[in-house]
This record gives sequence, structure tokens and C-alpha cells, in this order.
Amino acid sequence: MFQNERNTSVLVRLTFLSMLVLALALLVWVATPAPSLAAPAAPAALDCNIDSDGPNDEANQKDLTQVCIEDTSVNPLLIDWNWDEISLGGANTGDACALFDTDEDGLANYAVCTQWNNGQAQTATILYACNDTSPYNCIGSVSQPLNGISCSTANAADDPFPAGANYPNDTKSSCSIPSAAVGGGTLLDVCSYPSASTPSSASDCVNVAFKKGNINVIKNLVPDDGSNWNITISGLTNHSDTLTGDGDSTGVVAVDPGTYTITEAPGTGTVTDGYSSTYVCTKNGAALTSGTGTSITGISVAAKDVVVCTFTNSSATIQVEKIAKNTAGTIYCPGREFGFSLVGTAPSTINKSFVLKSHFCAPSSTVLPYLATYKVPPGAYTIAETDGDINLPPNGWTLESVSCTVGSWTTSTSAKNATGSLTAGQTVLCTFTNRQDSPLAVNIAGFTAAAAPEGVTLAWETVSETGNAGFNVYRSESDAGPWTQVNAALIPAKAPGSAEGQAYAWTDASAEAGMTYFYQLEDVALSGETTRHDPVSVALMGPNAVGLAGFGAAAATSGPALAGLAGIALAALAGAGLRRRR
Repeated sequence: MFQNERNTSVLVRLTFLSMLVLALALLVWVATPAPSLAAPAAPAALDCNIDSDGPNDEANQKDLTQVCIEDTSVNPLLIDWNWDEISLGGANTGDACALFDTDEDGLANYAVCTQWNNGQAQTATILYACNDTSPYNCIGSVSQPLNGISCSTANAADDPFPAGANYPNDTKSSCSIPSAAVGGGTLLDVCSYPSASTPSSASDCVNVAFKKGNINVIKNLVPDDGSNWNITISGLTNHSDTLTGDGDSTGVVAVDPGTYTITEAPGTGTVTDGYSSTYVCTKNGAALTSGTGTSITGISVAAKDVVVCTFTNSSATIQVEKIAKNTAGTIYCPGREFGFSLVGTAPSTINKSFVLKSHFCAPSSTVLPYLATYKVPPGAYTIAETDGDINLPPNGWTLESVSCTVGSWTTSTSAKNATGSLTAGQTVLCTFTNRQDSPLAVNIAGFTAAAAPEGVTLAWETVSETGNAGFNVYRSESDAGPWTQVNAALIPAKAPGSAEGQAYAWTDASAEAGMTYFYQLEDVALSGETTRHDPVSVALMGPNAVGLAGFGAAAATSGPALAGLAGIALAALAGAGLRRRR
């Protein structure tokens, strides 16, 4: 019996120790962070164009299949191109050049050329300067120092055409090209040639199609304001694109031979009447057509032709500023608006009417009430202050001065205008300063709005009330209006004709809880003239509401779950130990 008890005791102890070891192991596993497995470096992303004429469009070493650029490479540019052939007979060589455009006209200014022979061994790397007259040949080539350019040639198993010769193998030239070596130009195309001699005629190009025609539309903005322009190519082949900012282009678009129309229109966010539009087109490097407008018609394109059209959009900026002074010559906000017109001279069709307040008038959102800014086509313009005011009669003000920041502009206080011309990228600021002719009927010292049990209480004080008949109160749900008079009858002045100030309070009992209101105070002179003052706002709280926070269950992670299990195991062990001790 004692032997059985002894055996049982030993078994319990062994079980206890086993559970303890397991629990401790679980805790160690939970506390140990998972090993960090470094992901292998991803291969550089490539932006590739395949031969626009498809596979096997040229024989032997003249047939190119693709050109690729590493997406993240800028300076140096990492570029490679493929020949379909992997072996050459006799003394034949594979010759091709990457063409670069430095002036955004679609014509070659530089060429980086490589050559290889049988066995895919590179035999030459050459940099040429070209005379900017051809989209696929380096005309007038002059050899230049490599200036850091390095190229290599080897076999590559990435032929994009399953029907190509020796698929999937190609011969690939890979080059690292510092931007300065090619004048900061952008890659135009890669073309093959029958020999290394330049300017031998191109045999095959990746981007330019030799079996079809080619159209490239380029955007030129003066100044570059990053605006968007919608381009449409219409004919046997149709194409549309949106160009953004100066220098953007459609790239070479392959089209069926025929007659085409190219148009442009302002895109999203672009001011429709703020630009002049001109165009110039070349065909295979020679002048084709030019003119004014947004549409180019009658463009004849044959196979292998490359038509490059550049739309140039130019703009200028006109700003008009208003300053109002009281009779003492102090700039202030009189609460009234002053009317203006802006009219362009042909060919500009600008004809705008607008109103401005003065400096020290509170802005509406981010809009300055005393400044108007317009983008306009370059040309001649007249800015005039008009007598129109949407709220107030025009009397009581004298145009004291007109000044413009461009010296060639003429100004006149008697004619109330400024006249002048602007070139592309130029900005003019014209300031119109008005002075009040007679003292104010009333000087307002302060105007406030506050929530009250019965609605909204408005309070204001005056410094003096010479010529003041009383006040009106206007209300809106926006600081931009529309405004509605809320007092049924004129709130009478307490001391008409007095040079002393008074205090006023008036309650808008029609205001509703939960709303935000804007209020304008209007003083009415004995002469009948009225003056609005800057608005104030007040938010009325709605009924109290109680919201319940949501509760949700989230799945526990494996670590904490196992930690909990380990805790339970330890607790169970502790309990077992206690029971054993009893």
C-alpha cells in the first residue's frame, strides 16, 4: 500500500514537472520576437516599348524588338535595347543608336550608338551630336567624347515576340547614360542602321513605325503653369490623350496612312479663356504648317512619315486691387462694393465684370475681398472702375489714384481706368484708391452676435451718429449670402445728429437652434444712403443628444492567445501544487 502511494507520488511529481516545462516553453515562445526575414531585393522595374511594326519587320541584324528604361533611373539613365539576331555572318555588325531630343521638337540632337559582331561581342560605343533635323537619323553627326557613357552587349532571353528568330533569345545592349552627356535630352527612339556610318538611313525603329504613319503632339506652355490639355487625333486612326505641363507629349502614335485633324481643348482645371493658342508642325524634320488656333486640319501622313505638332499656349496675369479711405485718409472697410470691368482688345475676347471691397474687409474663406486675379491671353487690356454697386449708390466717393506695376501701362483718374499690354508670363497689378467725400453718417465701434434663450442677441456701439437715421439687420446662413433683412422696421438712431456714441441691442427671435447664422449691420443715413458693415457669425446649439459607443470583438493574435494558455497552465499547476500540499 505504501509502495503504491509512493509510486503515485512520483507520478504526480513527474506530471507536475512536465506541465511546468511546457508552460515555461510556451511563455518563452510568446516572448521571443519572430525572426525578421529580409525580402530579396526586387529587380528594377522596366518601362518597355516593343517594336511598333511587330516581329521580323526587318531582316537579320537590322531587326529591333524592344527598348527598355529602368523606371527609377534618371541620372544616369539606364537603358537597353534588343536585336532579334544572336549571331552574324562574315564581317557583318549589329548597329543601333538611342536618339535624344533636347529641345522638345521630336528631332534628334544626340545619338548614343553601339556595335557588336558575331559572338555578341561589343566592338564600339560612340556618342554623336546631331543637327536637330530628323526624328530617326542623326543628321550632321559629329563624334563627341563619351563623357561617362558606358555600354555592354550580351545575350538576353527576353525576346517579346514568340515569332521572333531564336526565341526567346535576343542580343541586348545595355547603357548607362549621364544626362549631361546628351544635353539633358529625353529619349526619342532607338533605331538600327545598315552600318556604323552616320547618317546612314534608319532601317528599323522601335517607336516610329515604318509600315504606318506617325504623329507626335507636344505641349509648350509659356509660362509653365502645369495646366491640363486634351488632345484629339482624328482620321483613319483615332487617338486621344491629356497633356499636363510644359514638355508633355502624346509620344509617337502610329496611324494608318491618310489625312488627319489634330485639336486641343482646355482640360480639367484649366481656364478656358486664359490662353492664346498657336501651333507649328514638321514632317520628317521639315516645316509642314503653322498658325493660330486650337485645330490643325488637312495633315497628310504616309507610311514612315513622322509628323510632330507643337501647341504653344501663352498666358499673362492681371490683378486688380481696391483701397478705400475715409475722409481722414485712413484705409478702412466701408462695407460697400466697388464695380469694375476688364476688357481685352482683339484677338482677346476677355470681357469681365466684378466687384471688390477694400483692404481691412474680412475675407470670405480664402478669397481676399479687395483683390481680383485673372489669367488672360497676352495682349492689350483696359481695367475700369464702374459706378455700379450691387448694394449701394455710387455717390460720396472720389477716385484718388490709379497705379500699375508695369511701367508701360497708362492710368487716368478722370477716366477711372488703366490701359496697357502684357506679354507671355507677365503680371500687372493695378491699384484703385478711393476716398470718401463726406464724413460718415455713423461710425461703428463694434458689432457682436451671441446666442440667447430667446434667439440671437446683436449688440453694437457707435462713436458718433452725425446724419444717422437708424439701422437694419440682415441675416444669412453663409458669409457669401444671400442676405435677408430680419428687422421689420428701421431700428431708430438714439441720437440723430449727435457727435456722441450710443449702445444698441436687438434680438432676432426667429433664429432656430442648431443653425449657424451670419449677420450684417446696415446703417441708414438721413440722406437715405446705406452702408453695410462686415458680418459676424454665431452658432446656436441644438438639443443635447446621447450617443452610445459601439462595442466589438477583435480576433486575438496567436501570441497573446498562447500567453493566455500558458497563464492558465501555470494557474492550473499552482492549484495542483496547492492540492498536493494539502
